[in-house]
Amino acid sequence: MLSMERARKLEIATGSIRKFAQGGSLPRAANLLKKFRSADIVEILDGLGAQERMGVWKALRAVDARLAGDVLAEMPERGAAAILTELSPAEVAHMLRSLPVDDAAHLVSLLPDELVDNLQDEEDLDRTISPELAGHLTYEEETAGRLMTTDVFALADNLTVGEATRALQERADHLEMVFYLYVVDDRRHLVGVVSLRQLLLNPPATPLRRIMSEDVISVRTEADQEEVAQSIARYNLLALPVVDAENRLVGLITVDDAIDVLREEATEDLYALAGVNVAESL
Repeated sequence: MLSMERARKLEIATGSIRKFAQGGSLPRAANLLKKFRSADIVEILDGLGAQERMGVWKALRAVDARLAGDVLAEMPERGAAAILTELSPAEVAHMLRSLPVDDAAHLVSLLPDELVDNLQDEEDLDRTISPELAGHLTYEEETAGRLMTTDVFALADNLTVGEATRALQERADHLEMVFYLYVVDDRRHLVGVVSLRQLLLNPPATPLRRIMSEDVISVRTEADQEEVAQSIARYNLLALPVVDAENRLVGLITVDDAIDVLREEATEDLYALAGVNVAESL
């Protein structure tokens, strides 16, 4: 739950954003929103009318497309779908290309099938999704393949601790977060895992093979997302590697994604107990 102080802050911000929107000062509304985290922006936008919400979100996209995309990915499905369906195919494609592939795949699942087909029309590059996202969409919905991010850092099993440390430092600017260091062979088969602590405590000349754990908990791309979330919770993991049918490392699912899945599944269970379909309005 939000603290009283933070709830009050968001309430004041919502009032200010509403006044800016009603007065036609959408750029001022967007600049104010930039001071908040994406999850808080979702709360603020939820306090606006549908037309105001759309106008403010578009203004935010004009000044910070990445933040606007993050907000869209954080929104409840109904709200995100309402915004996406108001955009042109070119605008949707541009937005999807600005997001991490797992977030983009989630938003694609909210779009009408006809629009998704249009977004894969290679003849019109302005409204074509990235090849990476197109490949991601080959996985079934609500599976590990759809949930994972493909931006996963892996180390070759023939490296030493010193070489692994340098490789990590070279990629530092491109890595959002590193929980575990996965070790792969020359065919990218997942063969082990090393913690950051182990890198710090062992001499640079130590081979990774000597300190890595070969007992790696992983999931296949076709695994159900609820099974994935439960595995993360059961083993107290911060991330879970995803492998294909040949045990090649193809992605990573983080604990925040697992929390979202568990929350969605809990909501569906509550709706089922009440005899309400998730797609229905309450």
